[in-house]
Amino acid sequence: MKKECNLYNIEANFKVYLETNKYSRTSINNYLADFRTFLSWYVMKLKSQQLDFNIKYLTSATLELYQD
Repeated sequence: MKKECNLYNIEANFKVYLETNKYSRTSINNYLADFRTFLSWYVMKLKSQQLDFNIKYLTSATLELYQD
């Protein structure tokens, strides 16, 4: 059964993924800091469009917009 992705578990799931794949503690901390920065931006973007967090809105176009 696939777990639902939401704001309350997405970072924890990402951290487990990094730990399971044997990333160093420093790399994990850096990835999580970058992830939090992205997630903050993403949530603000969604709110500006009166949307609640939903992983389905995360597309390659969203990532390209963030990179710009």
